[in-house]
Amino acid sequence: NRLETLYRDARQMQENAMKTGNAEAYAKATSLMGELNTEITEMDLSESSSSGLSVYREAASLIQQIKELNALRLLAEESDNPYAVARIDSLQWRLAAVLETLPEEVFKTDTRVNFFDDYPVSKYVTEEEARYQNMQDKKMQVLNEMSHIDDMIKDTENRIMRASRGQNYEAASKLEQQQRHLAQLKQRYDQLLTAIHQADANPSPYPEFNRWGDLGAFGIINVYFDQKQQAQGQLVKVSEVFDRVNKQLNHRKEVIEDKIRKIESEVRFMTMKARTEERARLRAERERAFRESYFDTRESETPEEEQQQ
Repeated sequence: NRLETLYRDARQMQENAMKTGNAEAYAKATSLMGELNTEITEMDLSESSSSGLSVYREAASLIQQIKELNALRLLAEESDNPYAVARIDSLQWRLAAVLETLPEEVFKTDTRVNFFDDYPVSKYVTEEEARYQNMQDKKMQVLNEMSHIDDMIKDTENRIMRASRGQNYEAASKLEQQQRHLAQLKQRYDQLLTAIHQADANPSPYPEFNRWGDLGAFGIINVYFDQKQQAQGQLVKVSEVFDRVNKQLNHRKEVIEDKIRKIESEVRFMTMKARTEERARLRAERERAFRESYFDTRESETPEEEQQQ
């Protein structure tokens, strides 16, 4: 079908990118192959059901939403938020009601055989082993190409020396240009090798069985407890963030209050200073008025005493 054709095209792009040493194109092609592989897997799993792909995806989406709400409900219970718990319960009831409207064959294993639903660890291990082996094959191809380029560089160096001794400068110049081209090509392969090393491929994909407990034919059944532990860890992290935010807010509050106290102190000081200056001014005016009035009175009485004498 069309998805498989696109997958083959992406694989061809990946091989071409590796041959040309284009690390960016190689990474894009690998990412595209992963997305197409997921789509093809979902298509294959849904073809066994007469309900079709759209109903299968809708059911999977509803179930995923209910699982996410379970995780949120744990957080709400741990944080003692009854309103959030009630809200989440209401949403879960609505999603469950929608699930009940879907055809029963979507949920029946006898009409929709999904091997990887019964053995999820097998699917994970197989995919990881294939991904790791593919990366190892690509790595060996790149290393072989780099070794071949090294041999070509050494051969070119010898030819340059012979051309220089024979004073064939034109040939030596062309060989030096070829040597630079080989060095650039080796650098591209080196970048591609770095991208392969950084790719997410687990060399030992088998899970820790002691951690998960009883798997029951490789099906992980003790997931709820692990989800609760993860939710508690997330709650602790959120609480730590809240504590840091509160400390920062309290610190900022103290700084602002200290600034306000300083401003109020300055305002009181300026007010007292203004009042003191105003009182001094009024006192000076009264003294000046008194002196003027006093001297005016003395001048008016002096002539009268002289007349009496």
